[in-house]
Amino acid sequence: MSTEIEIASYAAAEISAQINDWFKEAEDARVTSVDNCRVIIAPHGESHSSGRTAAFAYSAVNMSQYKRVIILSPYHLQTSTMCCHSRFDAYDTPFGQLRVDNEVNDYLKMFRAVSISRGLLEEDDFSFERQMTFIKKAAKDHDIRVVPIRIGVGFPFQRMEDHVGFHLSRYIKEPDTLFVVSSNFTRWGRCVDDYILKHPYLFPMTISVFDQCGQSNSAYTYYRPSPQAEGRMLNNTNGVDTSKGEALIHESIAGLDYEAWDILKDALSDPHQAHTKWTEYLNKTENTICGRHSVGVLLGALRHANLEYKGEVVLTHYEQSCTATTSVVDCSVSYLAGYMAF
Repeated sequence: MSTEIEIASYAAAEISAQINDWFKEAEDARVTSVDNCRVIIAPHGESHSSGRTAAFAYSAVNMSQYKRVIILSPYHLQTSTMCCHSRFDAYDTPFGQLRVDNEVNDYLKMFRAVSISRGLLEEDDFSFERQMTFIKKAAKDHDIRVVPIRIGVGFPFQRMEDHVGFHLSRYIKEPDTLFVVSSNFTRWGRCVDDYILKHPYLFPMTISVFDQCGQSNSAYTYYRPSPQAEGRMLNNTNGVDTSKGEALIHESIAGLDYEAWDILKDALSDPHQAHTKWTEYLNKTENTICGRHSVGVLLGALRHANLEYKGEVVLTHYEQSCTATTSVVDCSVSYLAGYMAF
């Protein structure tokens, strides 16, 4: 056995053990596989911070039920108005390969719903890497195909989401297809992604704050002192006044995240209305949910599938990378796991 193989085997064993521990935590919390699970929402942050939450999403899935997984992920390394499918035939994971379902890609290309990804950008995109690892770990030796799709930011947003969702709706109808929405939720403080930094005109609520060294940083600091109160932007001179009973920053962040989830809870009962509310929520708060358009595409697919959904939307786990956020120069990313069963 070569040194490279030995190192790879050790790394795979270490990763496997860590994921097993996270799955055990989910099991202890009574999160187990759901027979009719059709959609999961899972984060894609650094493994040490978001892996636990991802395990709570994948614990709702019995991979042996599916022949394919469609992954809806945002762009991270570049911006595009297009939605792109994979240019590769397979993805490597620590636990073996996952083959790409090119039949779905060909169908989407036929209707110009997607274009082809640029290889290096796709290889370096960590979102797919995170999801593929969990998919293969959960699937084990089961033969399952993947359809990774990066969701662009075509204008107007809801029309683009609706267009791509329309062409994916046929797969929402198939019980042997699982949808994975890859997304972190609120990125508060300086934890803004490259898309926001490159397009500040789309996010006027993203402001410049100054750290202890006097260096300017872009930050998302939308804050609500209470759930019913109007929001405002915090800055270096305008902070939280707890003497007036104002919420702590991490409580305000949680309120934003749960408000987003409450919209998704209506996705099965009225997907069109949920899509409209989702767009309105993003317009109002400009929340830095990186998979905002991936969620929109899912809602478009649910709408156009035109099914009478009888099921449930369940939140299985929620956490923030930092619950000690006290100022605008701090940084916190929210991770949320949930599923839709129907």
